[in-house]
Order: sequence, then C-alpha cells, then structure tokens
Amino acid sequence: MGASGWLATATQAMSGQGRTRLRRRHGTGRGAAMPIRKVWRDWFGEFLRSIDSLELDKVDLYDAECAERKSAALTLLARLLSETQSALVLVDAGRDLAFRSTCRSAIECSLHLFLAETEDGYIDLLRSDDEVSRRSRAKKFMANGAGKLAKEAEKHLQEFLRRSAGAKGRFQISDIQTPFPRQTHVYREISADAAHVTWTSLVRHLHENSAWLD
Repeated sequence: MGASGWLATATQAMSGQGRTRLRRRHGTGRGAAMPIRKVWRDWFGEFLRSIDSLELDKVDLYDAECAERKSAALTLLARLLSETQSALVLVDAGRDLAFRSTCRSAIECSLHLFLAETEDGYIDLLRSDDEVSRRSRAKKFMANGAGKLAKEAEKHLQEFLRRSAGAKGRFQISDIQTPFPRQTHVYREISADAAHVTWTSLVRHLHENSAWLD
C-alpha cells in the first residue's frame, strides 16, 4: 500500500472526518478542548517518535532506479511529517482553525506521495504545473508593473514568457485518483470550511447558529 496508503485513514481521522469529530467553535488557547480524540493524539505522537528510527536522512538514492521520483517521494514524506508535527502543536494549543488548515496540507502531501509512489510521470506532472503557474504569475506581474519595471527585469520576464509559451497541464488535487477517494473529499471540505475565506468558513469561525445569520 505504501506510505501514502496507511497514512490516508490516519490523516482523515486527524482532520475530523474519520471517527473524530471537531468542535464547531474554534479554540483560543489554554483550556480549550482538544479538537481530536486523545487516542489519535497519542498515536500520532508515538508515530512521529518511531519514525526517527528509520533514519530517512541517510537513505541514498544516487544509483537507484527512478531516483528523481523516489527522492521526490522522500521529500514529500518529510514534508508530511513536518506538517503532522505542526498539527500536533496546534492540537495541544487548542487552535482548531489552524489545526484543520495544517491537516489539509498534510492530506495534500499524502495525495502527492501516493502519485510519487505509483505514477511514473509524476515529476513531469509537477514540473508542468509549476511552469504553468510561474507563467501565469509572470504575466500578471508584468501587467501590474507596466512601465515601472527595470528594463533588465522586464527583458528576463519577456524571455521567460517566450520560452514557456507552450506550457500546459495545470495539475489539480481533485484530479488525483487514489484507493481512498474520501481523502480528496476531506481535502476539499477543509479548504471550504477552514483554509479559504468562504461563507462556510466565516460562519464556522464566528459561532454556530448565529442569530444574525438567520
């Protein structure tokens, strides 16, 4: 199943979409109720401590087959572990909103990790998406800075836009097909109710059943 598989159910539960249920109100610090069950908090703590024994920083992929993709997978795992550790810090502080947003990032890493483990063309997908995004930002930056940019900077931007004229293939998290389809759903739910500014997230952030919303 791979690292992404066995982490899938755990990250869902951690984010409040598995057996765990988050409080509707957001914690504000000391004294706030823990937003996940203690058993999950303990499990993730033990998991992070045990992962150190793997000594992932000593893994050598120089001569390995598909070394670039496997290196990307290890990097994704490291990022996932970092986000999980941050989420636990937020759990202990009772910071529900930030906790859920961090869980979203952990789920995103696990989805990418699944692709890195199973899709031979993963690196190409990632590079294409990066090129499309950089091109979009460059065009917007040039439009906003018309007549204000240094000539050398404008020249470099124009050269980049010419080189990347054929860039295509914007990558979307929702396009990832995994054995755990609920994982993508959880990612989108957290995006709507915590990570992004939406009507749902504002209602959730203020309070439940507010009279002025009726």
